[in-house]
Amino acid sequence: MDSQEKMENNSEEEVFDVRLLGCGFFKFHAIKIIREFSGVSIIEAKKMIDTYPSFILTDVSANTAEDIRKKLEAIGCTIEIRAGIKE
Repeated sequence: MDSQEKMENNSEEEVFDVRLLGCGFFKFHAIKIIREFSGVSIIEAKKMIDTYPSFILTDVSANTAEDIRKKLEAIGCTIEIRAGIKE
């Protein structure tokens, strides 16, 4: 079962962490996407890109995790989504 299937089969109480494992040549575009979803500054987003593996988002819904994964993988980034239970 891949991460997408796991996300589709979860309850509403389950949350996800999105982790950046690597980024291709389009770092500028990755910074823009990270800022769009997380609201961090340019400097903080650049640090996430330069010091991976790093968590981009934590405790987000399945839809948000899937949206950012699709956008970042489209530009060559490697993303990991980890499931957790919201307390």
